[in-house]
Amino acid sequence: MQFETPRCKTPRPFLSVMRTGMGLFAFYCLFVASNPPPANGAAVLTYHNDNARTGLNANETILTPANVNTNTFGLLVSHPVDDQIYAQPLVMTNVNIPARGTHNIVIAATVNDTVYAFDADDPTVSAPYWQTNLLVPNSVAPRNSDMTGACGGNYQDFHGNMGIVGTPVIDPATRTLYVLARTKENGVTFVQRLHALDVTTGTERPGSPVIVAATYPLSGGGTLTFDPMKQNPRPGLVLANGVVYLGFSSHCDWGPLACFGVQHDSQRWPRRYLAIRQSPGSRCCGQPLFRNRQWNV
Repeated sequence: MQFETPRCKTPRPFLSVMRTGMGLFAFYCLFVASNPPPANGAAVLTYHNDNARTGLNANETILTPANVNTNTFGLLVSHPVDDQIYAQPLVMTNVNIPARGTHNIVIAATVNDTVYAFDADDPTVSAPYWQTNLLVPNSVAPRNSDMTGACGGNYQDFHGNMGIVGTPVIDPATRTLYVLARTKENGVTFVQRLHALDVTTGTERPGSPVIVAATYPLSGGGTLTFDPMKQNPRPGLVLANGVVYLGFSSHCDWGPLACFGVQHDSQRWPRRYLAIRQSPGSRCCGQPLFRNRQWNV
């Protein structure tokens, strides 16, 4: 089934969960279905389910247009979180949580640079199995008001914090969650870091995090340098052939106008970044880069 992750206004941020016949999906501030999943539910490891961004769960066995209605489709459970959620929550199945056993979990990331792992099946388990904040000492999450050159100083695409805004990605082979977090450090310095978290505990993998940095040679001479303040990491992360791809745009066409694509070899962590530059003025959104059947990104 296809779905969109909403951005909605509520007095208090919370995570809501929907269940389907073969899996579980999580939404921010949205009514959800109450059909319990089987033990072998489908994982949602990336934005819209797969690298083609189809949003399709081809193994769905219960939900149909006929039974998704107000009688059977409604709020199941909600959990408080520390700020708004822009990134699509993900689902990892059969996760061995230390001292807690094996569980299906929902991964949610907030604009306050916090990542949560909630139980995906038992609504009575209200506390997260783990919770990790990715802020470093003397840092805060950047805010929309920090983007002083965007939209003439009236930047409103985000409201408040804008720490984690791109959907993370999970590598099921290594049980690693890759997530990009932004920080404003010592009041003046903007930094973007790619984190690799153990999905069972939320702790950093060895060598994690790494600071995002990239340059691209211009055809007329000179180089275009990645600006951690101006580059907007709204697109979700992509994992393809062991490589993590990051997409970036600008805030409200705050120049120089360019989309960056940055790739990182997850199997040789850490490794130097490579930069790919698209045409000036390119626009990016929450949709990640996608991979075709020839494995081209």
